[in-house]
Amino acid sequence: KRGGLRRVRGKVRGVWVRVRRRLRLHDGVRGRTRIARRERRHALFRHERKPTHHHCFPHRLGTQPVSKILVPFKSVPDPYEAAAPGSSGATAKSVINPFDEIAIEEALRIRERGEASEIVGLTIGSATVDEQVRAAMAMGVDRAIRIDDARALDPYAVARILRAAVEKEAPQVVLMGKQAVDDDSNQVGQMLAALLGWPQATFVSKIEFIENRTRARCTPEQDGGLELIEANLPAIITTDLLLNDP
Repeated sequence: KRGGLRRVRGKVRGVWVRVRRRLRLHDGVRGRTRIARRERRHALFRHERKPTHHHCFPHRLGTQPVSKILVPFKSVPDPYEAAAPGSSGATAKSVINPFDEIAIEEALRIRERGEASEIVGLTIGSATVDEQVRAAMAMGVDRAIRIDDARALDPYAVARILRAAVEKEAPQVVLMGKQAVDDDSNQVGQMLAALLGWPQATFVSKIEFIENRTRARCTPEQDGGLELIEANLPAIITTDLLLNDP
């Protein structure tokens, strides 16, 4: 009985060894087939996928710049040129509002850093402001738009006109001066943000884009010091004198 049991055990062990060999051979063939199939698939789609970041979307890689910055600007009497004694201030030379000029300069610097692809200037006025339009183009904006309207507009009317322009141009950032030196209203940027429902950062002395350029980190100057504000794009940003020196 013991000899017969040994023979049975030996036969079972031999069968199991042969089965294991066949399983290893089958697994090896199947594994090589799977590897070959994967290599063919990768070779086919190699031009679309990269091994290092093929699970990432392009806007998450930080390679996409802010596509468009809209910079509204206003034509104002030159604050550094005094009018002749006894004459009205209307005879003074007209220039781009100094705060808007700072906004244009900052937009140009953002583009130079590769963080924006297009800068569009926008102004409201009659043909008399064409000189300021040409000045903005000479500074380096890609396009300049003049909305023909010779009326004396209050800040709310200006904000409504700008809202229509923003909805048409679809910029990611509206960068503008915090106020105009002729009326010092300091209202258009805030009203425009309210009409659009966009976040805003005002009196900004520093701008940087974070989180793959989907947010803006702005540093406004307050009476008590500096404040740090982060806003999702698109956003309205108004500039202060300390932002740059055109």
